[in-house]
Amino acid sequence: MHLSDVSIWEICLKWEAGKLSLPQPPRLWCEAQAGIWKLSTLAITRSAVYRASELPGHHRDPFDRLLVGQALDRGLVVLTPDEMIHRYPVGWRW
Repeated sequence: MHLSDVSIWEICLKWEAGKLSLPQPPRLWCEAQAGIWKLSTLAITRSAVYRASELPGHHRDPFDRLLVGQALDRGLVVLTPDEMIHRYPVGWRW
């Protein structure tokens, strides 16, 4: 399983804005969780950004669109309950 840099970025922004409470700052918490769950890093690539920009407008959230772009680009599955993502031709689980 992977932990996308997209998710890290969104967690950091929400934490900084006070919209997300964590027991530690994101740098510590995310890295600890990645270790506990044995998650590998999924970097943001240009190819994934291009894929995200080519998606139909089902979802306006840029983070979610980029996660879908990454999944399509790498042949991965997105772990999400977000029904808007289910409209894209991408595998998903929840």
